[in-house]
Amino acid sequence: MGEIREEIFSGFCIACNRGQSVTCEFEKMKGKWELEEIDCGYRQCIHRTSCQIGKQVEEFGNSNS
Repeated sequence: MGEIREEIFSGFCIACNRGQSVTCEFEKMKGKWELEEIDCGYRQCIHRTSCQIGKQVEEFGNSNS
């Protein structure tokens, strides 16, 4: 089991049509942060590609922080 980190991202949610804060849990595996849990429907959302919050989640996952 790798290092676990909780992050909170916020922005405008198109699906909810309002500002939203989303809590995510990442696990560091092979030097990369893998998204384990997210408390919104991001993975199945039809607006996933244009989601402000999703972009933050993806950027964090691609970082080596």
